[in-house]
Amino acid sequence: MKILHTSDWHLGQRFINRERSEEHELVLQWLLDTLKKHAVDALIIAGDVFDTGSPPNYALRQYYRFLTQVRDTGCRHVLVVGGNHDSPATLNAPQDLLQALDIQVLGCAPRTPDGEIDYAAEIIPLRDQDGHLQAVFAAVPFLRDRDLKYAQAGETAVEREAAIKQGIISHYATLAEQLQQQYEHTVPFITTGHLFAAGSTVSDSEKLIHVGHLGQIGAAQFPSVFDYVALGHLHQAQVVGGCEHIRYSGSLLSLSFKEKAKDKQVLLVEFNDQQMAQVSSLAIPETRPLLRFKGSLDDICEQLRAIELDTALHAWIEVELDRSYAEAARQLQAAIDNKPLEILKIVLKRQSQTLDFEGLAERLEELTPMDVFRRRCLVAQKTPEDIEVLETHLVELLESVD
Repeated sequence: MKILHTSDWHLGQRFINRERSEEHELVLQWLLDTLKKHAVDALIIAGDVFDTGSPPNYALRQYYRFLTQVRDTGCRHVLVVGGNHDSPATLNAPQDLLQALDIQVLGCAPRTPDGEIDYAAEIIPLRDQDGHLQAVFAAVPFLRDRDLKYAQAGETAVEREAAIKQGIISHYATLAEQLQQQYEHTVPFITTGHLFAAGSTVSDSEKLIHVGHLGQIGAAQFPSVFDYVALGHLHQAQVVGGCEHIRYSGSLLSLSFKEKAKDKQVLLVEFNDQQMAQVSSLAIPETRPLLRFKGSLDDICEQLRAIELDTALHAWIEVELDRSYAEAARQLQAAIDNKPLEILKIVLKRQSQTLDFEGLAERLEELTPMDVFRRRCLVAQKTPEDIEVLETHLVELLESVD
């Protein structure tokens, strides 16, 4: 049994007002070739298929076209779970149709007619063409607060965090118990998750799922019955808590200049019966380099003139100058003339870590909505404790209208 673990596709992402459909198209074609080359039985997309809850039409076309092409690779099963960026309604809309193609989609935690979480619907058996059981998925999407607990009047931030954490732990424990009751453990038991696992490393482009580190659980809190835990949300591929069977695959593309494109990968997980035999990291070919340069204008221009690239798409560049220079943009542009390079961002090195709202030079598109909210709170002279409470209420309000 071979499984390809991917996550955080972020189709439809705009990078400083540039769309990335060409990059995604190249990576998706590489994924199709990889499925075929390695004779993969099942593909996992562990959340954040799209970058926003209302993806552009071209991103939807890329997603559906990819899914229709998977069967031509020999891969029989696809499991898609929703992430915090995804709209459950968008993912779930073609659910019944895709199921006929052995593509299982859970945009959010499923519910019974009486409103309780339907754990049975999260347990998905995988069978080969002869009907023999190959593996069992416990498909867990991003769990929103309403899936885990109900707000209690007067609870503190610490109490709320503890309740969310316990809700996540209980969700996995219940699934593990039902899994063991329904199936003999002679095939791999595999679960998914879109969350922040304690001890993991975040990168600059990531937004923590809950406010602060709310809801994080450690590797030891995933039930031992699971032979592999396929996680999404963090963009850096990594092992969680030293447990080789609990992993983030990372994002398909670098989502900020601070992420290294050459480190992007997907994970090929191989099983002998129910035992995980091997995990191989398959490097994703770099299609568009994201380059950063810091220093004086003369030094950066010299470095730009020396660049030689052979990639499918033009490189995008961020420049951080050590001070203000007259005609810096013109000189930088002259240094890259006739080269496959495009400067997207020029910033001045900050001389102080203190936020100066009057002189803040960041552009709005460089900030997340939560960044804007926090800065507005600071302008209103809210205390850190007040901001934490307000952030909590904001997240709950946004989730309630999702």
